[in-house]
Amino acid sequence: MLDLTYVRDLQGLRASSADTIAERLITLFLTSTPTLLQDLRDAQARSDLEQIRIGLRRLQGSSAVLGGLRLAGHCTQVELVLDACRLTSLEQALTKLEDAYAALAAALENYRQDAARGSARGSVGRPRKH
Repeated sequence: MLDLTYVRDLQGLRASSADTIAERLITLFLTSTPTLLQDLRDAQARSDLEQIRIGLRRLQGSSAVLGGLRLAGHCTQVELVLDACRLTSLEQALTKLEDAYAALAAALENYRQDAARGSARGSVGRPRKH
């Protein structure tokens, strides 16, 4: 789920004449998160629970800033799995986390495409909710 309220709030902030803060944050999120997800899997393979927690908090914060509330919620769920020491459930929890990222990434890409079409017409317009 993508809550567009967050992205729209960022949309008005300009980083330069061509980019908005929202566009830069979306690009950073989409390019860095796959590595972060792989780091979570690597930490799982090493049973490094502290590194999993650190990665989850980074992912939770970055996704929440962009309106990825479902993904942020999944981060909380994985932390609960860790807190309960249910390591056998960790594999399934991380898979759900990856699925939530894929859905958010697709919604953010659609948002960027909608925004680009709006910019070509002279205004960003109101992207559809995903």
